[in-house]
Amino acid sequence: MIRHIVIFQFEEEKAAKADIPAIKSGLECLVNEIPELIKMEVGININSNEKQHLVLTAEVKDMKDLDVYAKHPKHLAVAAKIKAIANGRTCVDYEI
Repeated sequence: MIRHIVIFQFEEEKAAKADIPAIKSGLECLVNEIPELIKMEVGININSNEKQHLVLTAEVKDMKDLDVYAKHPKHLAVAAKIKAIANGRTCVDYEI
């Protein structure tokens, strides 16, 4: 099993105009759209002292399924909305 964690930092001006709850919801819906996703949790950072805005934690069976998820059209559509406002991203994938 693989746990996939991504932390996003958004440009402040763009984030203020973006609908971050809608992005969160769009990510969470992927678990119903992409069979390879076993579990997904998305959180909006409520700590205003930190620069990161959104965290995603997902679980898949293996790295092959992670690749399928990453290339899935539904994921790419949500990812495009994130890329439009992001100025940083950190990712960690590990076996559980």
